[in-house]
Amino acid sequence: MPDRRFAATANILAVADFHGARLTSSQSVANVLRQVVMVLAITVFTTLLTSNVTQAKQHTLANAQTRVSQLANVTTSQQHRLSDKLQRKLNPNSTTVTSTNAKLSPTTVTISATTRHQKTEQAYQQALRQLATQKQVTPTAIPQVMKQQVHHTISLAVNQKINHKIHQINQELTKLIHEIRQTLKHQLNHAFLNVFGALSWLPFAALLIVPVFKFRHND
Repeated sequence: MPDRRFAATANILAVADFHGARLTSSQSVANVLRQVVMVLAITVFTTLLTSNVTQAKQHTLANAQTRVSQLANVTTSQQHRLSDKLQRKLNPNSTTVTSTNAKLSPTTVTISATTRHQKTEQAYQQALRQLATQKQVTPTAIPQVMKQQVHHTISLAVNQKINHKIHQINQELTKLIHEIRQTLKHQLNHAFLNVFGALSWLPFAALLIVPVFKFRHND
């Protein structure tokens, strides 16, 4: 409703100096011109906004990929998977704007039970060899009770080390994703504000046209 009131006011101002037959013609011309200007304004606004949003995503993605490559506690394969995920979420060719930030959820790293078992067994076998060397016996000569104690101790130590490593990695990833989301939000805000800044001259240009119609009417 407010846009209709503004449009009606603009039409009244545009045809205020016309009378009689010219009044009807001027109203039609004013309506046509208003529709043309609206279409042009929407086209320009959409084009500029799409371009700015694309650039915002590109800048955010480039910064994010640089940050991912600098992660100290993350393996190369994990870095590649995270980079691929960011590429999908921050795809510059996508027109999605409002849900991009929401989709960029924190990434967590987990270790499977199989991997934990493999690392535990590797550490356990190494500990047995070291114990056998100290006692100057073969690993098979170590009593079963002692083997169970060693395995229990090694299992606790390995899992504690794995949990600590996972905690460090997840903290690092959570911090990174938070910073990327903040960067994206900042870039998108600038993308919208730059559109309004680029079109700020339009109202002043429209005011400059008014005297031209006045002079033509006086002629």
